Amino acid sequence: MLKRLYSTTTRSSLSSGILAQTLYSPTVASLTSFLTNSPRIPPSTSRSGSTSTSTLYLLSTSLESLPTLIPILQSHLISSDASYRSESIGSFSTCPPGCEPTLSILTVPTLKVFRTSLSGRPPAQVGRYQRPFNPSETGEGKKGREEDKKGSEIGEGSDFGFGKGNNEGWDGFWRAERGIERMEELEGIDAKGFLLLCDGTPRPVLDSISEMYPGMSSLGLITAPTPFLTGRPHTLIHNKDVFSTGTLGLALPFPLSTDTSYGLEQLDEPCSITSAQGNMLLKLSTTNPNPTQILISAIQRRTGGTLSKEEDFFLALLSPDDSKIQRAVKILSGDPSRGAISLEMEEPLLVGQRIQFMHRPQSTGDLTPKQGQITFAALRKSDNLDSIPLQGTPRVQDGFLACSEDGFINNSSICTVPGATCSWTFQ
Repeated sequence: MLKRLYSTTTRSSLSSGILAQTLYSPTVASLTSFLTNSPRIPPSTSRSGSTSTSTLYLLSTSLESLPTLIPILQSHLISSDASYRSESIGSFSTCPPGCEPTLSILTVPTLKVFRTSLSGRPPAQVGRYQRPFNPSETGEGKKGREEDKKGSEIGEGSDFGFGKGNNEGWDGFWRAERGIERMEELEGIDAKGFLLLCDGTPRPVLDSISEMYPGMSSLGLITAPTPFLTGRPHTLIHNKDVFSTGTLGLALPFPLSTDTSYGLEQLDEPCSITSAQGNMLLKLSTTNPNPTQILISAIQRRTGGTLSKEEDFFLALLSPDDSKIQRAVKILSGDPSRGAISLEMEEPLLVGQRIQFMHRPQSTGDLTPKQGQITFAALRKSDNLDSIPLQGTPRVQDGFLACSEDGFINNSSICTVPGATCSWTFQ
């Protein structure tokens, strides 16, 4: 029964060298049967070089028997056989509310499996600790107080793009603050695309890939936090090695052609940015240049003046001809009198950029894997920590689907729009 239930691999998947499947409610017995009967894809050679077969997997944090399932996975996925080289990278995903937990498995030809320790700064904390002043303080104590005072002196911004002879302003400030570090792990690799599993702050990794491989496609997931599951902020598994931070990735010998669906509805007509500072939208090309007032008017026209705390509003960054959303970022706050709108993004807004205010409907559509597709999805952040996961009958569905409350990676951007998806179709 289990063998028949899990024998769903299509011939087209095998011919492409890619296998993508999602296992619902897997148990120890059903997973063992699935892995035993799964075909192996032999290594091959492409124009970019010889490839090995690598597996990327994601387990729902709500799966039962996780300590038992992971060793079973590793025993089947890792091989040092000269005729069948195989590595694996894995982590954890979030199960959508009211859905069964899953194990999503993708096997794909790979030029290189890599791990980088690059990671961004953690989220800003409210307030700032100041050490009590002690005039007799020396050594580490005095050094610590000097660190506390950084940023309080006028003129320090000259190191980041301000000051005499520098006209870069805020754009230079943001670029200098981030910096770009090349990844030694990818030097000399003729990759055409990347699949990534990341911790919560992957911006340096995305910047590095953009620098080393301009215009190259990347697809990945911000993995689920695991402090209450494994005691680590994130849990990234490369073969049998476990890491708490950084990024695991597969460098691919072919490009990824992705399609992103944001599930947003427009609130107003497109317009252009005429003034911005960093992630602050200041003025628009509309008759009334005040962004916050324009947004409030658009919301009032749509809702009649009533708002729900569950409603989210976004700013869509459009293509030059307004035909496509290139990125959507959440609106954090706005000041009606001054007009400034704060956005959930790390990159600076650009004057002349085409934008449009958007709204996310309450329903986000059905999240199910589709044959011949690898799909990552963003979920709304949930405060319900006591929800009981739905456990169903073990079964498999062709196609790869994994979700995260922290969003997914599409090329050099991170999407956190609840219900948004990014898919790569390989058939």
